[in-house]
Formats: sequence, C-alpha cells, structure tokens
Amino acid sequence: MIKLNLLPLAEKENIKLGKVYYLFLINVIFVILSICFLIILLLFIYLFLENQAKNIENSLSSDLEMIQKQKELESLKEKISIINKEIQLIQDIQNNQYYYSILFKDLSENIKDSIKLDNILIEGGSGQPETRLSIKGNALERDQLIDFEKILKSFSYLNNVIEQIHSTKKMDIPFSFNVIILKNQLKNE
Repeated sequence: MIKLNLLPLAEKENIKLGKVYYLFLINVIFVILSICFLIILLLFIYLFLENQAKNIENSLSSDLEMIQKQKELESLKEKISIINKEIQLIQDIQNNQYYYSILFKDLSENIKDSIKLDNILIEGGSGQPETRLSIKGNALERDQLIDFEKILKSFSYLNNVIEQIHSTKKMDIPFSFNVIILKNQLKNE
C-alpha cells in the first residue's frame, strides 16, 4: 500500500508538531503520574514506618516498665529477705530467752509477810552452763523459814536448794539460800 501525503507543507509541519506535542504531553502526564504514584507510595511507606516506630516505641516503653518492675521486685525480695533474717534472729533470741519474771511472780505470791527479803541475786546468764540464785533475808520465826524452804523446793525450775542459817535464834533469823535455776524450765511457761 502506497501512502501519498498531498497536504501542504505547513499542514504537514503542524501535524508533525501536533504528534510531537501529543507525545510530549503523554510523556509529561506519564512522568506526573509516575511521580504522583511514587509520592503516594512513599507516603504509605512513611505511614507504615511511623506506625511500626510507634509500636516499637510502645514495646520498648513496656519492656522498660517491666525491667523497672523487675528491679523493684528484686529490691523488695531483698528487703523481705533481710526482714525475714531479722525476724528469725528475734525468734532465736526469744526462744533462748529465760523468763525470770516467773520466778519473781512465784516468790511474791508464796512469800509470807513474816519473811523479809534483803537481796535476790541471779548469777550467770545466757551462755553459761548454770545460773545460780542467791536469796538473803530475815525470818521472824524458824517455822516460817522452814515453810519458805519447802516453797522454794516445790518450784520445778529450782534445784539444789541449800539453806544457810546464820543464827540459832528462834526469832528474827537471818538466812541465805543458794539455788541452781533450771533455765530450760523458765522458757515460755
């Protein structure tokens, strides 16, 4: 097939320029559309990355909170351990405590008005094998002194009641008792 172009030269130039403008316009539109597509694509990428950054930041802050709470928990566990050791020490001290108040209570309840105590001395304490009790005083009558000795011998936590009477008088008799205290029986009674 043969093509003949019978158009004048100016028209041919216009048609050629029209085709060039048309191709140029199509290329410009293509470039603009490509740039718009890239901008939209970059915007989506930016939004996606921003969302991921927020998620990572939230994750990091929650991880930091967890680490802080873990440190606080370990600190509390340490404090609890120290307090438990102190409580155990107090319990050990209480378990090894001897309640001499029991002795004084029993003496005050059982002593008669006719017996006057001048001195009560407890010798030896914790860590020593035995504790001695020394009681000195005066009794108005010898019978009351004998009754007082029986009372001392009746206490389960006293042993080896040794009486020392310093006079042969029947009235106003000075006396002294030396006794061994059984400390284990004074615990938690």
